[in-house]
Amino acid sequence: QALAELTDAIRKLEVDTRKLVEAVNRYNNAPDYIREEPAVKTALQEASATNNDPNKTPEAVDTATNNLINALNNAERAEADRQTEATNVLKHKKANCTPNAIQDVKTKINAIKDGTKRNALLRRLQVVETAYNDQKNALAELIANAKKPAITEGMSGTTVAQLQTAIQNAETTSTNANASQEALEMAINTLQTAINNLRADKTELETLINSVSAEPDY
Repeated sequence: QALAELTDAIRKLEVDTRKLVEAVNRYNNAPDYIREEPAVKTALQEASATNNDPNKTPEAVDTATNNLINALNNAERAEADRQTEATNVLKHKKANCTPNAIQDVKTKINAIKDGTKRNALLRRLQVVETAYNDQKNALAELIANAKKPAITEGMSGTTVAQLQTAIQNAETTSTNANASQEALEMAINTLQTAINNLRADKTELETLINSVSAEPDY
């Protein structure tokens, strides 16, 4: 019995806590958002309690070490996944930008816990959002300009009718709260083309020419 107790006491004296200390140091050097993860905080408390336990065993130290390392790894991996997802979605939505898409990207970016990375992505998103709003405003201005009476005054009925159709289609796109940037651009181009294609009404001139042609030579 005495020998067993002596052996156990020696074993406890020889417990190697270097890896546990390294894991705790890794925690101390981690960003705040990693240290504040509930699973990481729980693992740290376990590690500290084990390290301070005068009766700690090698098995308890190994368990506490592994739990803290795993918690740190999981927290770092989760943050990396959030950053990757937000970055990829931002790249994809730039090509097919809508207000809903912008909000979706913003939600994913705001889930990122690294403040520097989050703010950098928000700045990039702001550029996309501004470009979309500029396009939306440009379409509204073009519609207002196309509806001015002076634009169609003296123009042929055919080209005016084509312009009216283009205006109606442009207004449908403009009032669509979730119209894509591509749709806005297409509406602008179509409406501008209809404006450019307006032609003067030559009916009276042609009538006059024909009447003159019908007069006798003298």
